[in-house]
Amino acid sequence: MTVDYVCYGGMIHGFAGMGKLIDTAHRAVSLIGDSLRQALR
Repeated sequence: MTVDYVCYGGMIHGFAGMGKLIDTAHRAVSLIGDSLRQALR
């Protein structure tokens, strides 16, 4: 198993749920989805 760590400096706790308000959150969720798709192949 591998682990990827990405630091989103300046973001508040729970920012990933704010994808419609914060562009960085939208990008983070997209990265999470891509990683999950890759892992579940």
